[in-house]
Amino acid sequence: MGKILALDDAVVQRIAAGEVVQRPCSVIKELLENSIDSHAKQIHVEINNLTKLQLRDDGCGIAREDLELLCQRHATSKIQSFGDLSRVSTFGFRGEALASVSAVSKVQVLTKTEESPVAWECSYLKNNLAGAPVRRAGTTGTVLTVLDLFYNSPGVVRTLRTPSEEYVAILEVVQKYSLYYDKVGFSCKRTGKEPDFSVGKDTTALERIRTVYGREIGAALVPVSVVDSEYTPLRARGYVSDQSFEGKRAVFVFFVNGRLVEIDLLRRSIAASYKHKALRESSPFVFLSLHLEPNTVDVNTHPTKNRVTFLYEKEVCRVIVEAIEKIAFSQQLEAPATAPRKKTGWKKTSQERRSPEPAKKIRADFRETRLEQHSQLSLSNSSPVVAKHVPSTQQTAEPVVLVPKAIVEMREQRKREADSTVQKMLFEGTFVGVVDGQYAMMQHGVSMFVFDYRKVLHEFFSDRLLFSFGNIPTASIDVLPVQHASAVTCQKKEMLRDYFGFSFSEDGVCGLPRLVEGYVPPRAKTELLFEEKFQAVDWESERSCLEHVVYETAAFYIPAEKEERDGSIFETVFFPELKKNALRTQYTEMPGVFRRVCDMDGLYRVFGRSS
Repeated sequence: MGKILALDDAVVQRIAAGEVVQRPCSVIKELLENSIDSHAKQIHVEINNLTKLQLRDDGCGIAREDLELLCQRHATSKIQSFGDLSRVSTFGFRGEALASVSAVSKVQVLTKTEESPVAWECSYLKNNLAGAPVRRAGTTGTVLTVLDLFYNSPGVVRTLRTPSEEYVAILEVVQKYSLYYDKVGFSCKRTGKEPDFSVGKDTTALERIRTVYGREIGAALVPVSVVDSEYTPLRARGYVSDQSFEGKRAVFVFFVNGRLVEIDLLRRSIAASYKHKALRESSPFVFLSLHLEPNTVDVNTHPTKNRVTFLYEKEVCRVIVEAIEKIAFSQQLEAPATAPRKKTGWKKTSQERRSPEPAKKIRADFRETRLEQHSQLSLSNSSPVVAKHVPSTQQTAEPVVLVPKAIVEMREQRKREADSTVQKMLFEGTFVGVVDGQYAMMQHGVSMFVFDYRKVLHEFFSDRLLFSFGNIPTASIDVLPVQHASAVTCQKKEMLRDYFGFSFSEDGVCGLPRLVEGYVPPRAKTELLFEEKFQAVDWESERSCLEHVVYETAAFYIPAEKEERDGSIFETVFFPELKKNALRTQYTEMPGVFRRVCDMDGLYRVFGRSS
């Protein structure tokens, strides 16, 4: 007798059920989708300590003739052939949902169609009718009750959370579906208690968001609408939080063609955008509905149908993220006109009190409106400063960060010359290894690239110095005696401290800007920076001075070749930082910095011929 045997149908059904029905909230999700497919206008969910899950709707009901096959596997009214999958518009299509529920529970159904003079009640056990349907009085719609969930799967029961936690998960599923289907009324309650969530069928999506997530989120939302056909016909709509919102937990709710799904790439991209491009770091709220051509979406990729794949996913996500950035980040946060400033502990000099000209010198302290006390140099071509605004919701305003116009211009120039190619390569690529002291290798898509990581690092650090100007943290070092720093540099130590994160004591340099975690340039490089590099700075020209300091400080942070002998610093410290901040950093165009070495298709063909 052979060792390979066909499994019993009951075993097959329980295994399949475990893929579809993993938790009580999975059951409610499947039942909700059936109700929505039946064109219900009111859906009520009631939970009794997980021993009884009941959903009641006013949909079209189930015909008496269909009750026998209701819980059979692969019995469905949604499709007739495999080709129908490319244009399916309903939730169900595999005929597995109720079959999976029935395989691990006892199911009761009370249903009535509009044409039927009576309602029909029946029970199911292990996918089969447990007796003939019985006539009952009832209204049009369906009441489906799930009893003793996982009664025959004790291993699953042991993995479940507490009844309260499972109920919260069920409530969250109901609330998320209510956001998209705003023409349907929803309620969810525990038996014997008032509803924990209830919205009428005429409640708008925005009102539902406020009901579910609170008024604070509702007040910080901006509508998003995207229509694009560059890659594939796309329509997206929804709401996202703006820069005034300070969320403690990120919330992402995505629907694709009416299906509640997870889109990992879109979620990560939006989260990175809010983290690095908003004026303040925030955990966003995002509710988006995507409408794509059905024949470009594969809905049959996961047993629970909580994931889909669609053509041009990366391109579609990029279009959506760009639209969100344009809408959510367009409003600058303004400070109240009469907001008091915090005391900084700095006293104004007599010269500062009587001077009517706020910005004639290079500003060396972001907490003050001008820098006369830090420099005796006169600049004839100086420019007015531009102040970053602080949020209007603050009761007490933080000290205003004054940004020289030269820095603003340098930032704008960098944005104009930005090349998204480097951003995309670093964000989507996978590190392979360091080739030598200048080049490293990475994989992007099916291709292998060699890139000049020293140039990429210089661009990365330059961008960080420019866009974190006046707000750069300091890393402490052993004191570098003052004799190693030029006299001119010591005279400018206030500017270097307050603008670029250097730190000084009476004995010399005691801190460097912390541009990346896990790496501090060695002492010899620090001496070279102060003894030679900073001595060449033209301190009398604001633009030239700032450009030179940014350039030299960025170069200072690139590890020397002897530091990078084994490639471990770039692999463990720098590349993860580049990848994490890829979407935030503005890289100017660097022709030839990435060079394609080979592609996987070509290698497969080579190995295929040689085998």
